[in-house]
Amino acid sequence: TIQPELLRGVALDVCLSRCGQHFARPDPGMFKVDHRLYELSRQTKRFHSFLSHDWSTCRWMKLMSLLVLYNSKAAFLSSLLVSLGVGILRAVKFIPDGLWSTLLAYSVFPFVFFFWQRIRSVL
Repeated sequence: TIQPELLRGVALDVCLSRCGQHFARPDPGMFKVDHRLYELSRQTKRFHSFLSHDWSTCRWMKLMSLLVLYNSKAAFLSSLLVSLGVGILRAVKFIPDGLWSTLLAYSVFPFVFFFWQRIRSVL
């Protein structure tokens, strides 16, 4: 068995923060470890997901894969709801037709796609 104080995990919003910088290749050499990274983890009793990675894959591929896996559903649903809402409000002439309302609907998907885990951690 493992000692409870050694069972540690990192929240997904922390893992995805700083554009996946934590997945960047470290400087060569085992003695160049940034010990502040240990402070990103917290003691836990269980894991929701276990993420494993290799150092040969670039951090951008890892980041985009995790964003698609964990954020795309929320981005799609929020984009759909906002688009429907804007469409209905424009149809009943509650808001005028204009570029700003179109851009609002289009901007929801990338915003939620990139920041959903941070939004969840605040709510």
